[in-house]
Amino acid sequence: MTSDSFESFGHPDGHLFRGTAALWYSRVVMPLKAGTRLGPYEIIAPIGAGGMGEVYRATDTKLRRDVAIKVLPGEMASDPARLRRFEQEARAASALNHPNIVTIYEIGEHEGTSYIAMEYVQGRTLRAMLSPGPLPGDQLVRYATQMAEGLAKAHHAGIVHRDLKPENIVISEDGYLKILDFGLAKLLALDDDDEGSAAATVDRDGTTPGTILGTVSYMSPEQAKGQPADFRSDQFSFGAVVYEMAVGRAAFRRDSAAETLSAVLRDDPPPLSEVRPDAPRSLLAVVSRCLSKQRDGRFASTAGLLEALRSAGGGVQETISTRSIAVLPFTNLSSDPEDEYFSDGLTDEIITDLSRLRDLQVTPSPSAFRFKGTDKSIREIATELNVRYILVGRLRKSGRNLRMTAQLVDAESDRALWADKYTADLEQVFEAQEQVSRAIARALKVELTGAARAPNAAAAEAYLKGRHFFRQATGDGLEKALDCFEQATKSDPDHAPAYSGIAVTLVWMASGWEAMPVREAMPRARAAAERALQLDPSLVEAHVAMGAVATYSDWDPHLAERSFQEALQLSPNDAGALYWSTHPLIWLDTRFEEALARVQRATQLSPVDPWIQVQHCWIHHFGRDFEAAIDRARHLVALEPLWGLGHYALGVCLATTGRLAEARASLHRGIDLDGRGVHHVAWLGATHALSGSDSEAQKCLAELESHEQRGSNVAAWKLVVHSCLGNADQVMQLLEEAFQERSVSLVFHPMHPVVDCVRENSRFVDLLHRMKLDHLVGYRPDPAWKPLPSWREL
Repeated sequence: MTSDSFESFGHPDGHLFRGTAALWYSRVVMPLKAGTRLGPYEIIAPIGAGGMGEVYRATDTKLRRDVAIKVLPGEMASDPARLRRFEQEARAASALNHPNIVTIYEIGEHEGTSYIAMEYVQGRTLRAMLSPGPLPGDQLVRYATQMAEGLAKAHHAGIVHRDLKPENIVISEDGYLKILDFGLAKLLALDDDDEGSAAATVDRDGTTPGTILGTVSYMSPEQAKGQPADFRSDQFSFGAVVYEMAVGRAAFRRDSAAETLSAVLRDDPPPLSEVRPDAPRSLLAVVSRCLSKQRDGRFASTAGLLEALRSAGGGVQETISTRSIAVLPFTNLSSDPEDEYFSDGLTDEIITDLSRLRDLQVTPSPSAFRFKGTDKSIREIATELNVRYILVGRLRKSGRNLRMTAQLVDAESDRALWADKYTADLEQVFEAQEQVSRAIARALKVELTGAARAPNAAAAEAYLKGRHFFRQATGDGLEKALDCFEQATKSDPDHAPAYSGIAVTLVWMASGWEAMPVREAMPRARAAAERALQLDPSLVEAHVAMGAVATYSDWDPHLAERSFQEALQLSPNDAGALYWSTHPLIWLDTRFEEALARVQRATQLSPVDPWIQVQHCWIHHFGRDFEAAIDRARHLVALEPLWGLGHYALGVCLATTGRLAEARASLHRGIDLDGRGVHHVAWLGATHALSGSDSEAQKCLAELESHEQRGSNVAAWKLVVHSCLGNADQVMQLLEEAFQERSVSLVFHPMHPVVDCVRENSRFVDLLHRMKLDHLVGYRPDPAWKPLPSWREL
């Protein structure tokens, strides 16, 4: 509890507040005077009064500390229902022990007066902090995360707050947010003799049945309708509070309580991305989900909400390393727009060079390049990428001559630490890039060693073009990248990065896009990676390519892990290496916790990379934590609404839990964005099969077979549909076919629920032996889990 000034001010909802005590204030006269004793507590002064009691500052005469005392007024103590609710508040809140929740010390009774002794907090309420306007970005994310931490703790204990609002949140003098006044909280697991479990937001015990409990501007739609409330109602209130923290005005408040209720039920506030564009994208997505009118649209757990805030980096300034940097794409000043490849490729090389520094956290290219051409400020970009420093530059190419400028900016102070200009010709481009990297290292007081060998001009130009096309992440772009990298090796047979580029491009063509048969792509990728490492053993990308080949071609998690460990020893902060290293852990092994730790680290390093986000989802999915997987997929879709793979992932996760109509809607959205890829069609057929629509499932199978007739091997995708149809023999036949063809998609199935129907089949056990996955023989999922064919009973 807090105590500040006692100046009165009005509130649009018609309530009167005093000072910054974190409570609704009423116009009652405080009956307890200074010096009054309640057990061991001596009253000092009133703080305020709320709907559940009057609050005083007091001294604990035994422990000699200040406390806040909440007492139940006499007219309320005579009401058995209110007395029971008061005691229930204490019982619920006293079970919580968390730095972001006000601590309950004791519940007592003195000469007929019931009271609660609790932590006294010196500080200001969130309402007081918001009076000047919205919070700055660092406070916004820090306090949102702390609030989520406190709620997650309460919800895990089965306690719902039901009245979360700025008046019930206090920021202590040392900067910690604390949630107080669980005055409307009820245990989800109520005592047998407790009433009101059917509609917890309705005061059924009082004299006004049907009265809605809570504060209008922050209550959830279900609370507004007088329906049962659970932890997801607190999530809605959380979203409304964070929205106000970001914007400076309430999301739903109107001129009257009735109009506000109507807005809560029917209206969406202006998107946070429009009214607070500098807010981290992860926070925007979380708030959007929390404010869903439907409970199922919010997070399946508040722990999942908290994870979404934490894992996406979110721009929390206190987590930013003092040695963290993002290199933004250099601006192309050349008269020929085709020279864009040069400025982009040079940016990529600087990022790669800096990533070799063990003491420097470097934002990977996929995240850095998302800000190409942005009009966001340096501070806004640094907040979203969770870094301290930003490198910006310009490059002009005229014939064989280059002019380059670069500037290193401290985003915290918006001050340039270093700037320089470089003039070079094509033969010297990598020498100029090396000079930039060394200047940054000196400015940040880290050591850069081992300059890479510079290629000749023709190889350099072809290699930079290859990097440009590779970053496009399309089938056509990968083909062009492969051609450019091969041209570079022909021009300079000893240019190690070009061989590394060939290797990683072939891996993506086979595994990410299935644009080349694995039988063709993976041996070529292995040979290119081996050549790269022969020329330069320090090439992280080549070690990653070797690990990917071991995963998708050899199905060898142990060989893959050795390659990824080599990569991570060379560059512990390489988000790409961390991302790829999770693949064998979840698809060829059962090391889900290790995979989760790595992908969380990768997300911190590259917070806006959707491939890392979707991998987070798959870890939960393959680990059979399906609700967490759905949470992650919804978060990804909110962050990347136009990325088809995110909608596909959500569709798969929903289908796995039997939410078939929702799954089909997500899959169709993915198809709208990406076209009818085999993965979309397979899972669309699965949803039809699980719904009992065998004819529609057969149509999807026929469509998959048409892909096969055009040269694609889709056995691993057809088995998804047959599994959901309950055709175990066909599943085994297709697994065998995928094995013989060394289908890249076969890697997904040893741990996937779609093979649960054959997991104990001797033919499947034999297949695992032949894939050298003997450690998975005997693997049993959660016994409560039903194999897919039984879903048809739904």
